[in-house]
Amino acid sequence: MHKGDMDAAISRFQDAISERANFAKPRLLIAEAYEKKGDKESAVKYYKEYLQVFPSAPDKSKIEKKIEKLGG
Repeated sequence: MHKGDMDAAISRFQDAISERANFAKPRLLIAEAYEKKGDKESAVKYYKEYLQVFPSAPDKSKIEKKIEKLGG
């Protein structure tokens, strides 16, 4: 993702999710990648999944604000 190839990053993060369904971090990173691409709907979807998998996330309020800002 830091190289700027959001599509490749998203693909890798999805692979990580398929390997460990309860792994929250890839969902957060996918959401951020979609947000950078301007795909608000997908970003919201993955931010919500992140909070479902990790309801006690330390950044929960920040993520909820992002969801609200993105229209989710």
